Amino acid sequence: MRTGKLRATLKGHEGSVLCLKFDKSGFMVSGSSDRNIFVWDLGMGKEGEGPKVRKVLKGHQGGVLDLRISDEWIVSCSKDTIIRVWNRSTLKPHCSLVGHDGPVNSVGLQRGQVVSASGDGRMMLWDIATGTRIRTFEGHDRGLACIELKDDYIVSGSNDSKIKIWSASTGECLRTLTGHDLLVRALSVDPEAGRLVSASYDKTVKVWDFHTGKLLRDFRNSHTSHIFDVKFDCTRIVSTSHDQKVVILDFAPDLDSSLFL
Repeated sequence: MRTGKLRATLKGHEGSVLCLKFDKSGFMVSGSSDRNIFVWDLGMGKEGEGPKVRKVLKGHQGGVLDLRISDEWIVSCSKDTIIRVWNRSTLKPHCSLVGHDGPVNSVGLQRGQVVSASGDGRMMLWDIATGTRIRTFEGHDRGLACIELKDDYIVSGSNDSKIKIWSASTGECLRTLTGHDLLVRALSVDPEAGRLVSASYDKTVKVWDFHTGKLLRDFRNSHTSHIFDVKFDCTRIVSTSHDQKVVILDFAPDLDSSLFL
């Protein structure tokens, strides 16, 4: 992150790599249009060891569109309309969550619950232990592209250009944020800090007040094409785009980090 130097290139997938997640232990999963999930050991901190594949998880009948990991679980979703849950320790299947009528484009994972967002325009909240659906959320005018689950909040982004904030426990839509002109492709949220960052096919990254829905900043010149993903912490916003660039907006040098405090 400091130098921008490439540290490693991992090869193995036979199709586009559509999603990945990793944690500080060096555990990583990647999903592809080849329908497979690769489980990697990045070999971090191990002398002489580089990244290696631990296992390939098979089961999806369509491209793997999103992944989430916790200490217990790996959750994957696919163009095949199904969400699959895998045991992280054994790397064996735990359950399949079936209910969507379109591709499941995004999932969220928190404390034994999964939330899924589909091209069918619906979101569903699931219980991993029982493999059952808890609640269905409807309200967007078109298919869903991204979702985040934090505390009792679910945040969704859609092809209707809107962002919605929901209560997970009641199913109520608390707030609708408008301002993007095209599909909202990615969200990053920190309710405790009161900030939400969104990225869209309209080539903009927007910073919102999570609790009021007010638009705080609008970054329009970072990318020249569709933005696919965005993340933020207290001093940086990182976004990636079809323009083949990863852009790091770093506020640390001029201490303009008040947006994230």
